Amino acid sequence: MMEPRDRERLNLNYELLISRVNVDHVMLYLNRIIFNEIECDRIHAAKTSQERMKKLLDLLTTKGPHAYQHFRHALLDRYADIVKTLDGTYTQLHRSISTPNEKNAELSAIRTSLIRNLKTSRVLEYLVVEDVFDEKDCHSVRAGLTNEDKARILVDIIASRDSECYQKFKMAVILCEPKLASLFDNK
Repeated sequence: MMEPRDRERLNLNYELLISRVNVDHVMLYLNRIIFNEIECDRIHAAKTSQERMKKLLDLLTTKGPHAYQHFRHALLDRYADIVKTLDGTYTQLHRSISTPNEKNAELSAIRTSLIRNLKTSRVLEYLVVEDVFDEKDCHSVRAGLTNEDKARILVDIIASRDSECYQKFKMAVILCEPKLASLFDNK
């Protein structure tokens, strides 16, 4: 599986990559190094260039720890500016939150958006792997009747935990729900 920090870089630059990179330029390098023939066919089956890039990124994040470096290398010739952006991506996950008040203030500011938009299943899996949630916590979240109920329960549990758990929650949201990553910008 791809390293979390590399997956994070891709997720934080997802829109940039989709809008600017031509899949054909990077597939010449990634074909048979990262992707097998069936995966290449899946990528090329998408109708638009943007859809092909989305498919490539989705598959790339499931690959081994060297996949990002191969992708980065494939971008170097034609997309040096994008490589520079990827290399310089500020990872908001590593900005430390030193007090419970800072954590609670940040969580309060984004609570409504999280509850309305968060799909909990993949985030829950990540939190279990990271030892933030146990089976009892998962059961509590899954007991919600609607997706919003589940998200509300999950956010409430995170609010009751320490800053380290909150940092892992942020990582889970950014990696599992990249469209919500912007919620943590400037927070």
